[in-house]
Amino acid sequence: MRPTKLTISAFGPYAGRQVLDLDKLGTKGIYLVTGDTGAGKTTIFDAITFALYGETSGDIRRSDMLRSKYAADDVPTEVELIFAYGGKEYTVRRNPEYQRPSKRGGGIVTQKADAQLTYPDGNIVTKTKDVTAAVESILGVNRNQFTQIAMIAQGEFLKLLLAPTEDRKKIFRKIFKTELFQELQDRLKSESGKLSQRLEEIKNSIGQYIDGLEIEENEELLKNAKDSDILLADLIGKVDDVIASDQAEQDKIEGDIAKIEKRLTQVNVDLGKAEEVERTEVALQEVSSALGEKKERLQLLLAEYEAEQKREPEQSALRQQIALAENELPRYDELDQVRKELDARRDALKAALDQREEQKNLQDKCALLLNDAKEKLEAVKDAGREEAVLEGRLQQAESRLNAVEALGGALKEWESLSKRLEEEQQKYLAAAAKAEKLQQKYQQMNRAFLDEQAGILALALDAGMPCPVCGATEHPSPAAKTADAPSESDLEKAKKKSETAQADAASCSAEASTLGGKVTAKEEELKKKGAELFDEVVFAELSMKIAGEVKENKSQIGDLKELLRLEQEKLQQKARLEAQIPKLETELQKRQETLASLDQQSAALEGVIKESEKTLASVAARLKYESKAQAERQIKKLQSEADAMQKTLEKARDGYTACKEEVSTLQGRVESLSGQLEAAPEYDVGVMRRRQAELTEEKKALSESFTAISARIGSNSAALEKIRSQAENLAEISEKWGWVKVLSNTANGNLGGKEKIMLETYVQMRYFDLVIQRANRRLMVMSDGQYELKRRNEAENNRSQSGLELDVIDHYNGSQRSVRTLSGGESFKASLCLALGLSDEIQSSAGGIRLDTMFVDEGFGSLDDESLQQAIKVLSGLSEGNKLVGIISHVGELKERIEKQIVVTKDRAGGSRAEMNCDI
Repeated sequence: MRPTKLTISAFGPYAGRQVLDLDKLGTKGIYLVTGDTGAGKTTIFDAITFALYGETSGDIRRSDMLRSKYAADDVPTEVELIFAYGGKEYTVRRNPEYQRPSKRGGGIVTQKADAQLTYPDGNIVTKTKDVTAAVESILGVNRNQFTQIAMIAQGEFLKLLLAPTEDRKKIFRKIFKTELFQELQDRLKSESGKLSQRLEEIKNSIGQYIDGLEIEENEELLKNAKDSDILLADLIGKVDDVIASDQAEQDKIEGDIAKIEKRLTQVNVDLGKAEEVERTEVALQEVSSALGEKKERLQLLLAEYEAEQKREPEQSALRQQIALAENELPRYDELDQVRKELDARRDALKAALDQREEQKNLQDKCALLLNDAKEKLEAVKDAGREEAVLEGRLQQAESRLNAVEALGGALKEWESLSKRLEEEQQKYLAAAAKAEKLQQKYQQMNRAFLDEQAGILALALDAGMPCPVCGATEHPSPAAKTADAPSESDLEKAKKKSETAQADAASCSAEASTLGGKVTAKEEELKKKGAELFDEVVFAELSMKIAGEVKENKSQIGDLKELLRLEQEKLQQKARLEAQIPKLETELQKRQETLASLDQQSAALEGVIKESEKTLASVAARLKYESKAQAERQIKKLQSEADAMQKTLEKARDGYTACKEEVSTLQGRVESLSGQLEAAPEYDVGVMRRRQAELTEEKKALSESFTAISARIGSNSAALEKIRSQAENLAEISEKWGWVKVLSNTANGNLGGKEKIMLETYVQMRYFDLVIQRANRRLMVMSDGQYELKRRNEAENNRSQSGLELDVIDHYNGSQRSVRTLSGGESFKASLCLALGLSDEIQSSAGGIRLDTMFVDEGFGSLDDESLQQAIKVLSGLSEGNKLVGIISHVGELKERIEKQIVVTKDRAGGSRAEMNCDI
């Protein structure tokens, strides 16, 4: 791959559109990218990398940081690269994501990242990811491989040259992608640790189950079986024997319990029959006693029943009284109706009298209000005559106050201008003093400078050379220059300071003069207006006169406003009274008419009430009770007495009947129990209960033994099952851990007594040897056959990681030593050759991909002239076979040795620009 044309727009430090026709560099040889530090030399390679892969060559500059800060708003940020590969030409264009002004209206919009690749046949690929994939397919390398092959960054490869094994491992891991070997090491180490931990967990688990076994004696066996597979097997056999023995004992106890339960069942049956006979005897005694009590109760209840039957005539008389009272109840409704009508008429009379009293009060109040309104109207009949006079006086007072206050405002302006004038005058005095001082200093320095001219000329005199003043070739007593004599530069600076100070003083003077004119004009204006307002007044007393006048006018205005307010209130009151008096007269007439009507209504009601009272007395004289409610209460009382007599009779009858039935039932029960006892056999209950207790105790003891043995069998069986299972896991895990541990120690370089070389390091060593072989072919040329790189075969000790340490062989004295002992220039040569070797190896490992161009960035400043010539010779050798090598450097000597150049210039305000100097 060889770039033929690069177009950069608003990219990095390049503000505008920059076109580089790289085809002018030819197809082989070396060229120089030169310019000041920070001008944008490496940015050219960044632009090529960004065009191909959408990323820059380094990890510091992200694609969203590529917009040039110097670019104009209408200049887009993009890169276009035309490159040749395999005899064909491809074009790729990209732009990063960045912020730009909106083309329509205001605001900022985001320009999305985009890319386009054009094939030689005209086919086009778009979208950033698709273009990147297509470029990788064409070139055969990704972005990381491309930057490692096409860019030799001296600073990075000097780190590679001097790095210890651990740091070099990290560098090679990134370059040769050996992460998989490291992951394998870590996985083996992790798996070994997990298996070791699992073994410990299984052993602890077995120990816990062994502690839970219930086996008599054999304590030594229980203790040692936790750590011995053989003793663990013996323990398992012993537990099997104990479980079998307990099982046999459990079966025997189970048979003995069954026999006892059979005998106990028969005893319980016989004891139940005997207890039933005892319960029958007790029941016969209880029933016989109850029968005697019930017979006595029956006689008492019979006497009560007969006594209640004799009260039946009394109950009939009460029923007759109730019937008579109920027949008179309708007459009480008539009495209630007359009372209600009388009460309603009395209420109406009271309401009419109350309303009359209320109307009389309202009439009197209305008359008082009418008289009061007429008196007030008489008092304000002359209101409004002084309103116009007061308004005129108020307007005159306010006009006077405005004029005086305006004069006060003008006086404050004069005071402000006077204060500014005083400040400017002081400022002028200070500036004038400073100017005079600096003028004196300049004159003194000028005089001293002139006085020292002889001493200054004498410094340039040489023996045998003519004097510029007198022409003599001998100088026996030249003038001496004093140590504190001013130079021409010092004199010029003093002159500029003096001139600046004089200009400042003149400016202050002009400002003070302008302010002085304004103060005088304002003072004349104040005197004129003061005379118009106050006739004659001294200017110095003007402020006091204005303050007194303002105070007096404000007081007068306040008084006039108060008088005007009172006059306006009288007018409003007069208007309200003139409207109110007719309304009060109308209302008084209505009150008088209403009062007469109420007097007539009250007289009519009093006559009707007297007639109703006579009717009420006539109806009440014919009834026994005063009201229907009283009659109903008496009826209810008589009904309650009759019902109580009936209930007592029925209760006595029911009690007698129930007791008679209970006596008959008890007599039958006595006869039945007596018959059962005559037919029952005789039992010895005490003997039978003692036998029951003995059998129950025997069964309890056997059951406790059975339960204990069952629990022991269950506990030992469960523990034995877990121990057997864990023993199988222990054997399996132990075997696996054995070979995993060996693999882990081998891969991680932890084998005892051997070098600490990890698997990843071993793979990297093979790559490193190939890189060193390729590097030495160039280093031997660059060092005139003195130096050769060699990987150190033996570690310093067997405790630290090794395998990637680098030494250098000095063929001049036959020694081998660390590369850290090389000088600065030697280190540059070694690191450059190492970087070139690494580039060759990466191309080889990438499938023989060939890039026809590469860049070497900086590092040449540490070389002497001979070493620089050797480095150029080596780089020229790289260019053989149609390879073009670009050297990025600001070293001046390279500009003279390399003809083809790209010169990058940095402007102070407008960004950078690049020009090609390729006269070939």
